[in-house]
Amino acid sequence: MGRRYFVVIDDIWDIEAWADLKLFFPHDNNGSRILLTTRLTEVAKHANSDGLIHHLGYLSKETSWKLLCEKVFQGNECPQWSIKPGIQIVENCKGVPLVIVVIAGVLAKNAWSRNLWMEIADKTGLYIVGEDNGCMETLVLSYNHLPLHLRECFLYLGGFPEDYQIQVKRLIWLWEAEGFIQEDGNKSLEDIAEGYLVDLIDRNLVIVDSRKSNGGVKACKVHDLVMELCLKKAREERFILQTTGSSNIITTPYKLVRKFISAYDPDLIPPSTQNLQSILCLRHLSFISYDFAKYMHPFVLLRVLDLLKCEVMHFPYNMELLVHLRYLAIWYSCGDFPSSICKLWNLQTLFYYTDSDRVLLPSNISDLVNLRHLSSNLFLSLPSIVKPMNLQTITGVVTNTTLIFRKYFPYVTKLKCQIESDEPNDFKSFTSLEKLCLWGSGHVKNHINIVYPATLKRLTKILWSNME
Repeated sequence: MGRRYFVVIDDIWDIEAWADLKLFFPHDNNGSRILLTTRLTEVAKHANSDGLIHHLGYLSKETSWKLLCEKVFQGNECPQWSIKPGIQIVENCKGVPLVIVVIAGVLAKNAWSRNLWMEIADKTGLYIVGEDNGCMETLVLSYNHLPLHLRECFLYLGGFPEDYQIQVKRLIWLWEAEGFIQEDGNKSLEDIAEGYLVDLIDRNLVIVDSRKSNGGVKACKVHDLVMELCLKKAREERFILQTTGSSNIITTPYKLVRKFISAYDPDLIPPSTQNLQSILCLRHLSFISYDFAKYMHPFVLLRVLDLLKCEVMHFPYNMELLVHLRYLAIWYSCGDFPSSICKLWNLQTLFYYTDSDRVLLPSNISDLVNLRHLSSNLFLSLPSIVKPMNLQTITGVVTNTTLIFRKYFPYVTKLKCQIESDEPNDFKSFTSLEKLCLWGSGHVKNHINIVYPATLKRLTKILWSNME
């Protein structure tokens, strides 16, 4: 009391802990300071909403190399032969100070062994996730402090390959289909899921890879070390992820399995597939289309089927058996829109890609009463449908009038459409529309007479091609 102090408090995990601690530090306006470290952005903001919050970024290669040398050689000059393997080691650490310090601790035990440096350069990952270095145990603390509603969302990320760029829009829709997102008042599931993702980013478990023009997260990644944590905890929690090459994972008939495919997998359809809940193909693999064209009956519990990377020449037989399917992404190279899709009444998200010039959606598309997101790589022709739908996102449809949108898609918030009419295009009555991407075909001349809604936040494109 009455004296100046500078105190460092390391690793605060919740707001309540800081609230209890700060009572013991007098605030006498005499220049005293407290430096607080935490992995949680919300704790930092609560501690001092007006003060400086420093977000520790990843180290550059040069800074990483300097840190490694300081820890290993303690100020002594490093030998010339250590530079090449040393640079490889710090590149493998990918700028994470904790990882660099752990590896430096291993090297310091025999700093002048050229063979050890070469071995660690080739097998850095094995030393990072080793049981004796404390690196993984430190990360586990982040997982243990995750709220229950975030744990499944986090573990799910372990199914993606290393350095895979995850599109946030798809990730959120996948989380919804898997049943990870819990309803919260009047907030939409998409807003809740986006909040979950931001929380994981604020906890430094997810990396922002790119942002949208409004500052939102467009794509994200997971660091290799965090990916190891995902897989480790997924095994412990019996949250079964089968990634390519992990067929040695023991499954049981009563435990649901999520299968991520990123390379050739001869065991795609093993004998015990009745417990498969999710199948996601993350690479261009043509062989898969033949398997799915022949087999549908083993996958009756599927909620997620993503074959968008695989061109399906023959549409899967008996697709209507997948009555639990919530997320379908498929690339069907030829033919009409398969009528069996309209029997999947639980479907929430549909990505339909095709090589055909024009595909007509069937009028009974409105039987998909739970469908909220419809996306395509071309403009699907939209006929007169039977009844209104709950679609919120429509990416890629063509029509002669905006009347059909107002009548049958009253809740749409994001719309990408092509207009083939010279009639006035009135979007004013779209009370929920926030994003609009509007195209006009070559013969349409009336591109000025467009009325926009007051809710519109982003007009991404207006294109009338072949105009004089």
